Amino acid sequence: MLFNRKAKAVITAILGAAVVATTVVGFSLAYLTDQGSKTNYFTFVNANEDNTLSADVTEPSYDPDTALNLVPGSVVPKDPQVENTSTSATDEWTAIQVIFEGLTPDSANPGQSVTTVLTPAQVELLMKVITIDWNTADWTADANVTSQYANGAIYYYNSTIAPGDSTNPLFTSVTVNADASNADLAAVASFLSDGLNIRIAGAATQSDQTDQATAQTTLYNLLTDTANGGQAIIN
Repeated sequence: MLFNRKAKAVITAILGAAVVATTVVGFSLAYLTDQGSKTNYFTFVNANEDNTLSADVTEPSYDPDTALNLVPGSVVPKDPQVENTSTSATDEWTAIQVIFEGLTPDSANPGQSVTTVLTPAQVELLMKVITIDWNTADWTADANVTSQYANGAIYYYNSTIAPGDSTNPLFTSVTVNADASNADLAAVASFLSDGLNIRIAGAATQSDQTDQATAQTTLYNLLTDTANGGQAIIN
């Protein structure tokens, strides 16, 4: 029996001349559970009254129906990127944060799921089951990402983007490893029994009179501001 569950994405507050957007997509592994889940919830907030600086997180190739009941060898097209939607000639520095979340049954509310940010140890187990084709040519990980299994890792685009343009994707697909063992699948089942969310948070800030290092500090502060719904990096 299949259930569709929507996980509320976090609305991240905007500080100064910067913007943030979030998407969430869900994956369900058929070998882990007989329940499907999918979600693609998007929120966007712009604090600039003149609306001259704006951006969107987009995933042009993602089809939520392809992420249901996955089996070893399944490939889900997923291509998170940031589009500069500014109404003026404002180039932008951009960043993306990737947050892995597990869905498990909510004992207090039958038929609902509880969403939990995975620990690095859980991410390590997850990466034995899935493979993500990271684009390391166009994106650079934040210096605070000290573990390959960090959750909430932030990646900065290596160049600015002009209005109407988009970054190249941070990655283009998520593959369920064909050689995933029963032991590996069983190990992740305890924290992914209702499915997996890969939450993508994007941020942008103006490039005018802002060097790359300063922009990265601004973007980092935006995405990790837990007081306003952000997610700290967990190594």
